[in-house]
Amino acid sequence: ASCNRSRSRGTRVRSVGSCARPSPWRDFALRRVALAGEPVRLPVAGPTMVLATRGEVAVSGADAERRIVPVGTVAFATDDEAELTISGRGEAFVASPGGDRG
Repeated sequence: ASCNRSRSRGTRVRSVGSCARPSPWRDFALRRVALAGEPVRLPVAGPTMVLATRGEVAVSGADAERRIVPVGTVAFATDDEAELTISGRGEAFVASPGGDRG
């Protein structure tokens, strides 16, 4: 999905799904996730944070236990997780180690 926002009749329209956001830092990656009811599965490598910024966001990992992440708070996934499922209706940003992990 595109990270770009478009306008339609004065209403801001957001894309659904996930997209990588450019980061000036090589040591972490930032991904925006827009949720419209369907779960989004994200592969992760290393410790990962999920910040809820809008609406209702939930995260589950390998244990499949769904955890609600209130807006303005963060869920932390340890480095043993390989995939996270983010669900709900809202927006979240996912920060994880980038390609330059040394």
